[in-house]
Amino acid sequence: YNHNHKQHTKTNLSTQVATRKAHQTLLWMDYLSRSNKNKLATPTIVAYTTVIDSFAKSGDVNAGMKAEQVLKFMLTKNSSSSISSSSSSLLNEHDRVVRPTTYIYNMVIAAYMKSKQHNMVDDVQRLFDQLQEQSQHQHQHQLTNVPLQIDPIQPDVISYTSLVSAWAHSNRKRYGAKRAQEILNQMELRYSQQLKQYSKLPSSSSSS
Repeated sequence: YNHNHKQHTKTNLSTQVATRKAHQTLLWMDYLSRSNKNKLATPTIVAYTTVIDSFAKSGDVNAGMKAEQVLKFMLTKNSSSSISSSSSSLLNEHDRVVRPTTYIYNMVIAAYMKSKQHNMVDDVQRLFDQLQEQSQHQHQHQLTNVPLQIDPIQPDVISYTSLVSAWAHSNRKRYGAKRAQEILNQMELRYSQQLKQYSKLPSSSSSS
């Protein structure tokens, strides 16, 4: 047992060191880009995703907080650039804004859940709410402006099931179980409504 425990601890430490170096590299790339020393070093969505995923798998008890710091860094970069100016084709490839995706939000949520801290459910709920706000903001922007060529961001099945699991395994006992059931009902309602909308769409066979 002691040998396996020491090996596990050693693996976690090496993973955390590698994660820290990946994060430092991301910040260095951003510095090179902002200082115009190397525009080609501008961090891409892959770079951000890799660092957040590394935090989620690091075994660090503060992995959730650290992964969210990277997410906030992305949001800061996003807000510092004018969304209305992102008529994608007009921007140089290296100047385009890197926006958080549903997948990234889900990874940050996963990082908090793996930390198993007692207040983890509050962080998961907060991130889920933030994801919904981002979805609403994007939807409103598409209605009032020229549509942007960006992927839609909204809670998906993974987002919902993660939130349900967080509440179900929280220390809130009866309220946690009740809240988990409420979210599960919301998810079922949402996807049943989407199925009804799809069923009303004309099929390709009927249009031909």
